[in-house]
Parts: sequence; C-alpha cells; structure tokens
Amino acid sequence: ALDRKAWSPTTRQGVGLQLNRYGDLGGTKEILAGYLDEVINELPDATAQGHARAILKSMVTAEQTKAAKTTQEITQGDLLKKFGMSDGQVQALLKHLRDKRVIRKFGEEDRYELAHEVMLSKVWAWVSDDELRLLDVRDMLRREMSNYQKFNHLLSREKLELLNKVRDELSLGKDELEMLLRSSLMVGFETPYWFAKARASGISSDIIFAGLEDENFRVRAAAVNAIATLGWQYSMLLIPMLSDLYPQVRMATIHALEKLQPNSEWHKYMKYECYVAGGEFIMGDDKSDELNEKPAHEVYLDAFYIGKYPVTMSDFKLYMDDLNRSFTILDDKGDYPVVEISWYDARDYVIWAGMRFPTESEWEKVASWDPINKAKQTNISLG
Repeated sequence: ALDRKAWSPTTRQGVGLQLNRYGDLGGTKEILAGYLDEVINELPDATAQGHARAILKSMVTAEQTKAAKTTQEITQGDLLKKFGMSDGQVQALLKHLRDKRVIRKFGEEDRYELAHEVMLSKVWAWVSDDELRLLDVRDMLRREMSNYQKFNHLLSREKLELLNKVRDELSLGKDELEMLLRSSLMVGFETPYWFAKARASGISSDIIFAGLEDENFRVRAAAVNAIATLGWQYSMLLIPMLSDLYPQVRMATIHALEKLQPNSEWHKYMKYECYVAGGEFIMGDDKSDELNEKPAHEVYLDAFYIGKYPVTMSDFKLYMDDLNRSFTILDDKGDYPVVEISWYDARDYVIWAGMRFPTESEWEKVASWDPINKAKQTNISLG
C-alpha cells in the first residue's frame, strides 16, 4: 500500500514529498497505481472489488485509450454481463470511485471516464486475454454500427465469424441485433441464431419474410433456414422456393420442409428435383457383355433426392457469374446440357450448389427404376 505520510503535507508552507522521494516511489504513474489499489481495497469484499475493477476495465478500449461511458452502457456492457449487477450496485460503485477521484463525470452529463491518463496502464494490466478479445470485438462492432447507420453497410462473413466466437458474452441492443440479422442473411451465416436473438428482443419477423424475395440467392437461402425454425405453420411460405433458379435455395427449402412437413405432401411441388424412395432394386445385368455388370443382385438404398434434368448451360452460367468468370451461351442453347467442362469443373459446381454426385448404385436405380413394374413383381412374388 502507498505510504500516505510520504506525500501528505507536513506544514502549511510546503509538501513533504521531496523530489528524491518522488523518484523512489516511481513517479506519478506508480503513485496513482498504488492509490488505485487502495481505493479498490477499501471496498468491503472480493466481490465488490471485482465489480469495481470490471467497471474501470469497461472504460478502456482495445487500443488502450480511455472510453467515456454512460451508466447504462456500463451496466449493460459486455464486461459486466457475467456479474448480473443491478443499476443500484453500479451507481454505488460509481459514486465510490468518483468520490475517490478515480473517475470523473462530464458536468451534468451521465458519462464517466478514468480521471487520469496515467491510470490506463494499471487498469489495462487487469484485462485478461478473453476480455481483450471481447474489447476488440466490441470496438469492431461499434465501428460497424456507425457504418450501418450512416451508409447501410453490413458485416462481412469474416467479421461475423470473429463475432460469433464471443456472441454469448456480448450485450447487444436492438439496433445491433437488427444489423447482425441483416448481415447474417446477406452472407448466409448463423442466420437462425441471430433470428432467434432478434425475435427475443422484439424485432419484427418481417426482415426474414422479406428475405425470401431478395435478389441475392444467399439471402433467400438464409431466410429459408431461419423460417424453418418458426414451426410448421410457416411451411406454406416456403413452397414457392422449391422452384427457385438457384440450387442452394432449393436445397435449403427441401431440408426445411423435411422437418416442417414430414408427410411429404410437398414433394409434388418440386420443379427441378425429385424424391426417390428407399428400398431394394435389382442392380446389374446378367445379359450384359460387361463383366462388371454381372451378376444382377438386389441392393438396398435409403431415400434420396436427385435432379430431374441434366445441369444446363443456364445453370452453369449462374455458377460462373457468381464467381465473376466469363461463360458464354451460344445460339440460345441455355436449356441444353452443359458441355465442354472438365470433371473438376463439374465437381466444383456441385459443391457450390450444395449438392453431391450420385453414387453408382443411386444412378443405376434412378436410370432403370420402374416403380409400377416393381410393385407388380412384388405382388406376384408375394402371391
């Protein structure tokens, strides 16, 4: 603890802290750091002391500068969230710190900041690595919020991924949640999570419903994923999305409707895909000249979905346009199957589309399957 006798006045004419003693104590920075420890240690217990440190840490930025905060910003701040402090507790600690001249108030404004720049290093030393990461994200979020309000700019996927790592530790207002929901829709990242958070804060679901009509296919796909969390009563809103030109939207819709309407009544609305029921089929051909086709044998496959048509030139152009790569369709051949691409091109398209290649057995079942004749054969064999 700081030796108060070293710097208290001893006479009315002078101050007892001599230059050599000032140097021994480490100068202003060390003196104020020691005084700050004293102020904290005056509090009645470790809990109150921890709360006071959290309040002071909320007044610094990730760049190690002072930050002026209102009482509400402090109370609802990220660093105090885990303590669950009441407004009264925060007000009492602010009064204690202000009375001790550790923090200062801006006139009649409800804003507080550290009273001395030299206290920064002391308070900064209390900040843990996890809290530093939280301060970094908060500073980033503050800048992004300003850009959103001024220019309607949204967060990139990279920034959302960074924020996602500490999302449960953040205290977010309605405006911030709306920005994050719109950003997650735009890039198709963690939309159901931010939709749930936004709804809990009272933000209208209209943002999601409007997303179904957005010109960006990623927004439409993200909106489908979010609506899937609302319940079966919203499933009819998704039926038109089964005819979307972009496969990512259709795949999201198929997965959503599988959960919302397991009765499969919606299968009849699929325009570009079809459902293949699970079960046995005969794979191979005993009459084939190819040895690897023999012998014909029964194979069981689980149910799956497959495209009704070959990937067309127009389909492939959507993919190439999304990559900002040139692809020309000649002589109105948009509905023709795409040609003159490599296997690697096809693989990359499938990954982009959110699909996969069919297996050999899946392809043979689809290419040769006759459900009517199969049913007849089954009935005969059972008879």
